[in-house]
Amino acid sequence: SILRELVGKSKTQQEQATWIKQMTETISSAAQAGDYPGGVARMEKLYRDLNSQAKGSELTGFVRYRLLNTEYSARVADPKADIQKIQVWWAESLEDFLKEYKTGDDAVEAMLQLAMAEEFAGNSKLAVKWYDQILARGGKSLAALKAQGARRRIGSVGKPLNFAGKGTNGKQVQTAQFKGKHVLIHYWATWSDPCIDDMEAIAKLYARYGKNFVPIGVCVDGDPNQVSQFLGKNKSIKWPQVYEQGGLDSRTAVELGVLTVPAMMLLDEKGVVVNNEIHISELEDYLDKNLNSMPQIQRPEARAGNRTGSRR
Repeated sequence: SILRELVGKSKTQQEQATWIKQMTETISSAAQAGDYPGGVARMEKLYRDLNSQAKGSELTGFVRYRLLNTEYSARVADPKADIQKIQVWWAESLEDFLKEYKTGDDAVEAMLQLAMAEEFAGNSKLAVKWYDQILARGGKSLAALKAQGARRRIGSVGKPLNFAGKGTNGKQVQTAQFKGKHVLIHYWATWSDPCIDDMEAIAKLYARYGKNFVPIGVCVDGDPNQVSQFLGKNKSIKWPQVYEQGGLDSRTAVELGVLTVPAMMLLDEKGVVVNNEIHISELEDYLDKNLNSMPQIQRPEARAGNRTGSRR
């Protein structure tokens, strides 16, 4: 309410736009955190008011894009959510947004979201189309670097990959030091339950196949202290861990265009990518078929192929 009052008291259009943007982001953040149930409705009214005055403007697009993100989060948070239908609505809404707002940072972000949605749906060719559109705009923006990294990751199968990053122990970790072993690059975060499930399964596979297989964890948490605390409590995680600050905007994530977690890539004993989006169930099957088996262990139940929800 205070921000709305400040909008009304603004003396210039630039000042007014500044307060509108701050109000938009404040409402969006509160609504997505679950602290403002009426947030979506209030943003819709703000968008309608702006659209009636300045249809197609940069400011109107700014509000519209954040409204879409807020509504998406609200739909996903619904316990009765039909994730598949929501993903279809999300993609259609983003494409409609891009028809009206073709330029600017929000247009690029919408393209990234569409590319991510297509990857999630298994449509790599359509994802590449959106990444290419981002790259066609040129520049060295973060979005362009992410698109470039994603193109590299999607086209990596059958090619050598030398990944390197700073380990949590302060030493450099790189795939090249594990030649002769199959290497799993596992992007994860402490806030992602599917990631934690994967790590439990990876620990069992590492104990079973450690002579010929090594995982490399790449954490994309924002807080290094949280990473240290998590690893300190989970002693079963005995494989190398890479951490560089920046979360999903960190160098280690951007270089391979990792936009969401969990994400896993598997390299063979020569350092060549054999799968650039392997699922934990596929990893277990692959290792069972290609590496000498130690005594059988109980396979993790209900974790393979039983995930729902957005990978945003």
